[in-house]
Amino acid sequence: MVAAAIFALGPLILGGQFGVLVGASGDDPFVYRQAGAATLGAAVGGILVLRSQRWSAARLPTLMAITFNGLSVIAAIVEIIRGGPPIAFLILGAAGLTTVGMGLALARKGR
Repeated sequence: MVAAAIFALGPLILGGQFGVLVGASGDDPFVYRQAGAATLGAAVGGILVLRSQRWSAARLPTLMAITFNGLSVIAAIVEIIRGGPPIAFLILGAAGLTTVGMGLALARKGR
């Protein structure tokens, strides 16, 4: 939850400067703000789904989270291989953990 807040509000408020703070170029502030808005929307949607306490409501967002975070794992690995910013290691860990956790939730059908 804290990570979602940082990676949603940081780019949303700071734009490209957030990218510079985490070791990226920060060249396109609009893209950073769009990413922050998308992350905030996903976090709020996730909170609402969890509050419903119904697996039928959580299944599709779980598939979305597995897809997004699984692709984030791949992107982080590519960045690490290319010698990208150190934040890639944090992203790799968080996205990897989320992918595994959501995969387990999907396999267990929310139980």
